[in-house]
Amino acid sequence: MAVYGQILVVATDSGAKWTVVMSRSPCEIREDMWVILTALGGCADRTSRTTTVAESLAKTYLARSEPAVARDIVERGLDADPINAALTEILMEAHADLGEIEAAPRVYESHDRSLGRFDLGGASNETRLVLVRLRVNASISTEGPSEAAT
Repeated sequence: MAVYGQILVVATDSGAKWTVVMSRSPCEIREDMWVILTALGGCADRTSRTTTVAESLAKTYLARSEPAVARDIVERGLDADPINAALTEILMEAHADLGEIEAAPRVYESHDRSLGRFDLGGASNETRLVLVRLRVNASISTEGPSEAAT
């Protein structure tokens, strides 16, 4: 999936394609993304496609050091699938990158409770490990490298 200044092509189950030239501002890109997600609403597997697009875009924005944009995109993806583990993990990472590490455990606990309500056993070990990694990284960055090594 391409981003800002490039082309994004989204295919549907019927073989139709939408092509969006993303050469505008990040704000307009988010609007384009939402138009694409809305257009995909008519697809047979809307939730899966919506979360796939949201996950890919959010990862791209995290990699570009734009966690606020990633957070906004993931939150929209979670509207479509509130128990999606990959989006939950990205949301925790976005909060941590924004310096809001205290939000990551709340996101994790909410995800865990939601899965429990659906009798899905709770959050996966992989999701828990993301939270642990974020906490460790936050403690290292606040202690400093020399203190963390002791």
